[in-house]
Amino acid sequence: MTSKNNSLEAGIKREVTRSYKENFGKGPDETTVRIFDNIVAIKFEGALTTLEEKLMNEKDGSKLVLEIRDTLFQRNIRDGMPIEFRKYISAKYESTCYYLSQKKNILYLFLIFQDNVA
Repeated sequence: MTSKNNSLEAGIKREVTRSYKENFGKGPDETTVRIFDNIVAIKFEGALTTLEEKLMNEKDGSKLVLEIRDTLFQRNIRDGMPIEFRKYISAKYESTCYYLSQKKNILYLFLIFQDNVA
């Protein structure tokens, strides 16, 4: 991995961790960012709040948590790429998807671009 990628990943990590904390009231325990051609993969360990963790163990709780998360993600990306990434990435944004591993309390976020990011 080049130092340019390391610097880019570090900048994205700072911004996404700050934004995550701002939007969810707590930051993840650990954030990892990796760039693969046109995909920025972000792993948030300890992603759920205490309330969300408790809800996940209740009947229909996981459905509620996922609905809330979907709403927040849609609000933050409805105008395209999250604004905090625009100072790091000039490639044209295409889409975002995510997966929440409920058993491990890990959120995987994937930002997909039309061209290579780095």
